[in-house]
Amino acid sequence: MLIVAAQDAELVDIHVGVSADGLHVYHDTLHVNRFPWPKITKLSYKNNMFFVKIRPGAVSDFTVLHCKFDQVKLIN
Repeated sequence: MLIVAAQDAELVDIHVGVSADGLHVYHDTLHVNRFPWPKITKLSYKNNMFFVKIRPGAVSDFTVLHCKFDQVKLIN
């Protein structure tokens, strides 16, 4: 799994993991959420902002996840 440091919409430090299963969101060392690939309808990246559009009601109450990457830092 590739894990990248980021910030969420409220500027809280998170880590976003990309794996064969989908996208994973971590806060500190706690696994907060997982978005499987079949539930993701659109991915976009613009001006250091990464947007994930999720099928409504598929995973959680919200349909768009966005986070900010100041610079990509890989976490091993």
